Amino acid sequence: MYNQDIVRVMHPTEGLSAQFSCGIGVKQGYPLSPLLFRLYLDGLEKHLVALDGDNPPQLVDIVVKLLLFADDLALM
Repeated sequence: MYNQDIVRVMHPTEGLSAQFSCGIGVKQGYPLSPLLFRLYLDGLEKHLVALDGDNPPQLVDIVVKLLLFADDLALM
């Protein structure tokens, strides 16, 4: 899907940059980006939750190993 992807950057004073290829990451604002991010995080979340620690952080007696919000991840 992102094979041979060409991008440009908008600068506030200099306008559009020259085209360049972008071979990593997911385009911001692209409709499929949240799904691709969630598919990646789903596996990571399952792996992290399965890990047992000696003293996991707790919030009101609930074990909290990670916080997920939109496209952000906080590891405890």
